Amino acid sequence: GDCAIKFRYAVGGYYEERPCQVSINGVIASGTEQGILPFVNNYDWTLWIYDTLDTNCPPGIQTIRLTCAGKRGPHIDSFEMIPTDAPPPTRHLVMGPGDGGNGDGGNSVTETGRSKQWRIWTDKGGVWDVKDLDFYRTTDCTGNTLSHGTPISSGYGQIGSFGPENVFDGSEDSKWGGREDNNGYLWVGMEFSGRRKIRCISFLDDETNGATEFEVQAWDIITNTWVAVNYGDHIVGARQNVPLLDFAPDNTFCSTETKNMDYRGTLASTSSGVTCQRWDSQSPHSHTRTHAEYPSSGLVGNYCRNPDGEDRAWCYTTSSAARWGYCDVPACDDTEPTQDSAEEGAEIALSKTSKKWRIWAHEDNSTSTNTPMWDVKDLVFYSATDCTGDKINIGTPISSG
Repeated sequence: GDCAIKFRYAVGGYYEERPCQVSINGVIASGTEQGILPFVNNYDWTLWIYDTLDTNCPPGIQTIRLTCAGKRGPHIDSFEMIPTDAPPPTRHLVMGPGDGGNGDGGNSVTETGRSKQWRIWTDKGGVWDVKDLDFYRTTDCTGNTLSHGTPISSGYGQIGSFGPENVFDGSEDSKWGGREDNNGYLWVGMEFSGRRKIRCISFLDDETNGATEFEVQAWDIITNTWVAVNYGDHIVGARQNVPLLDFAPDNTFCSTETKNMDYRGTLASTSSGVTCQRWDSQSPHSHTRTHAEYPSSGLVGNYCRNPDGEDRAWCYTTSSAARWGYCDVPACDDTEPTQDSAEEGAEIALSKTSKKWRIWAHEDNSTSTNTPMWDVKDLVFYSATDCTGDKINIGTPISSG
């Protein structure tokens, strides 16, 4: 329906106006003559200008494209698409990492304590100079810092000199020269390569352009909003260590122990795919592993557990042919990727877990008239790095054809 698209941009130096044509899903936008917006020159990269196109936004928007005339067009920083019947705008960063958190996978930050994007935030407006920002897994801000990711921020002055990467360079001599975003807020942080469980944040700002109040926020993929996980008053120019609020333990979704005795998730089938029997049921198998006998073992529903110290989590089955079976509980993995894996850009080396795995190859058939083929005789997946132990084979085979 009717909507407004609000652009935030800068055109630096002494250049003429740069007309840009706006198209939505490949169709020139209505609202102005041929969807043209005159992005005017403001002579200063450090200042931002806003322009709005009132148009018709079709359902299922996939792309909003700007085609700008001239050798150098506007620096488009962000846009907001504002439906007339929806008061809160949705902000999408065009340049650099986004707020969306797509691909994080399945659970709220308030449940897991994990997020790909973490930041410190203030509503003071104007300028915020931050010299250093460190993320830790420990609540006392000790140990190794988490640093593999892309710096993000609300904006910064003097492009090339005061970017958000300065707060992660290990030096207190450089700084992020923060500028406010569309809503008048200031923030800087990190988009990590995978979801991280941050337990403490340490930061130092400038005593001249510091903030007296702040929030630590994480992006929530379920609600698509920033969630405040701690807040407080701040002494400008003094380093502050900020422990974060506690969340659900890791064992809600995975296990941190070899025998899985800490697991409290909802996996309810054995490694061979047989559905588990409820712990409070004596059919089809009678047993003594009940909540009354093992009150601290989480014996609820028909979820995989290890109340008695078996090799790993298990359950009684609903099959009369098999009394019980082990379960494949995922291991919690919050390790920081190595520099090599980060440089390779391999998401699989960073996240360690996925529902889909494949082998892949590319054949250059540009000079061949034959149909490219690949005959594979056998493919086996293991959880061990030396391809030993149990095979992982419960799933649906997939292929290119």
